[in-house]
Amino acid sequence: RDIHDVIIRNVIGYSQLCISVRLLACNTHIYNVVIDGIIDTAPADVKHHSSLIIGQADSEYGKNLPDGVRNITVSNIINRGQQCIVVGGYLKDSVITNVVNCNPDCPVITVDRENGLDNVLTSNLLTVGKN
Repeated sequence: RDIHDVIIRNVIGYSQLCISVRLLACNTHIYNVVIDGIIDTAPADVKHHSSLIIGQADSEYGKNLPDGVRNITVSNIINRGQQCIVVGGYLKDSVITNVVNCNPDCPVITVDRENGLDNVLTSNLLTVGKN
């Protein structure tokens, strides 16, 4: 059931209501994943959630394990959503770099859980004007 050794590259588009890329680990592990290039092309009048979500709250689908998502490299994201990158579960031993958030009303990274990040390096995170 684990998902590992995956490359997701050059996702161009937007979700009408939801999230462009989702890494949801419920009672399982996701590791050794590269996400390089999510370009959100949503027009200013389209309200959708975010470009990337990693994990989510525990639910009927299962629990997010503290080591459930690890060794993830995220780079080259352009976001126009209501949120940019959401860590709803846990993220460990990972890197997030080169993110342009076009929504000044939200942070580049939103962490929903206390201690949701463990050994996560970030660099080149930028928030720019309105959509």
